[in-house]
Amino acid sequence: IRRNPLVEILAINTGCLNNCTYCKTKHARGDLASYEVSEICDRVRAVLKEGVREIWLTSEDTGAYGRDIGTNIGELLKALTRVMDEEAEPDVMMRIGMTNPPYILDQLEEIAETLNHPHVYAFMHLPVQSASDHVLDAMKRKYTREDFERVVDYLREKVPGIHIMTDIIAGFPSEEPEDWADSMDLIRKYRFHSVQIPQFYPRPGTAAAKMKKLSTKVVKARSREMSTFWRSYLPYEGREGTRYRILVCERARDGKRWAGRNKCYEQILVDPLPGVDLLGKSVDV
Repeated sequence: IRRNPLVEILAINTGCLNNCTYCKTKHARGDLASYEVSEICDRVRAVLKEGVREIWLTSEDTGAYGRDIGTNIGELLKALTRVMDEEAEPDVMMRIGMTNPPYILDQLEEIAETLNHPHVYAFMHLPVQSASDHVLDAMKRKYTREDFERVVDYLREKVPGIHIMTDIIAGFPSEEPEDWADSMDLIRKYRFHSVQIPQFYPRPGTAAAKMKKLSTKVVKARSREMSTFWRSYLPYEGREGTRYRILVCERARDGKRWAGRNKCYEQILVDPLPGVDLLGKSVDV
């Protein structure tokens, strides 16, 4: 049952390839298990006939898709965009879910091509978690800061206006002041539109739970420092008067205005007009 009848949340695989020291996904979901390309395409065809307006591809790690069944995320996306071209109405959109950096390093060209497709939001959720190679190694993240920056730089160059979201854990065990400074430097360099900044929490049963924790005071201070900086810059400044075409699939949190998304998955709120229902429609604003 869909929470929103206009949005299909479509799992493309379960489990993951990583063994991150702070995460319980591997414990709960096991190893990577991908659905066949044909199964996913058939499901997309079915939900399009049901009137869905947005399709969200989701998994614990979208970028790892297919590596257990002899294919990859690039091949899946090519197949899905063909289905969208053939069967979707012009304003139906697809969103690619969260992906970890190491599994798309060899798929960047295909990812960028897909994000430029008219049926796909130019949006990527790429959690970096830390910009310190020392901390990334302690997390067992399987990539370096240089790898992450390569992904971001390539996508920003090839996908105009792309909205990149990232996550940074504040106060991971063993994170020294210089490690945190690296993470602050990364945020200052890229000024990501969206940043999630969770404070480290020792999940029972994980390797990180056994590591020596930083003081709560330090963790909170680091979280506050990054949150304050993120709130200080204006990623949409200078775009006053710009026109966009948006797809409206929900009401805003105030329960009054309409909430739509443009091609870059930026939310735009629209004041209601008497007797006008925008739900499920594309409008120019």
